[in-house]
Amino acid sequence: MKTNVVMKSADRNLFGVIIKQNTKNGQSLSVTDLMKAYQTARFEYGWSNRQVEDIVKTKPFQERVYHLLNERGVIKMNIISFMQFIEK
Repeated sequence: MKTNVVMKSADRNLFGVIIKQNTKNGQSLSVTDLMKAYQTARFEYGWSNRQVEDIVKTKPFQERVYHLLNERGVIKMNIISFMQFIEK
């Protein structure tokens, strides 16, 4: 079993926030650090405050989810039925 080491590097600087990365799988970035970077950029650039809940409620996001699931054979319904199903 590999020991998990958290790497901090100036190479992963996003809007002035160093994003930590786990070495155990090499792909896990700190969501907390990413959120801090987003908040920093949001204030700096005047972006609106968007939460994940706001994004998943949008029609373009829902349509994209449909196409991804349909392409992979996870669902077997048409887009109209899918959109009606998720509105419930």
